[in-house]
Amino acid sequence: MSPGDQIDFEASENDGIEAYTYAEKVKNRASMLGIGNYTRPKLAEDHESIYPGEKEGNYFEGKLPTVIRKLDLDQLSALYSLSP
Repeated sequence: MSPGDQIDFEASENDGIEAYTYAEKVKNRASMLGIGNYTRPKLAEDHESIYPGEKEGNYFEGKLPTVIRKLDLDQLSALYSLSP
């Protein structure tokens, strides 16, 4: 195929709408099943000692600390509070 060649292409409006609205149907179905319906947790003051450089009010990114064994009981409890 060269740059000057013409391509025959036909599509109905309904086919186009169906193709571009499919993602909405999937998102709605996932929502009905309870997938993705949770509030993204924010870090509290107790989490600042677990995640150096992070501040209270930042969103939790889901990463665990490198070495969990070094956390004390209060820090483990604070970390557990981030689970949805």
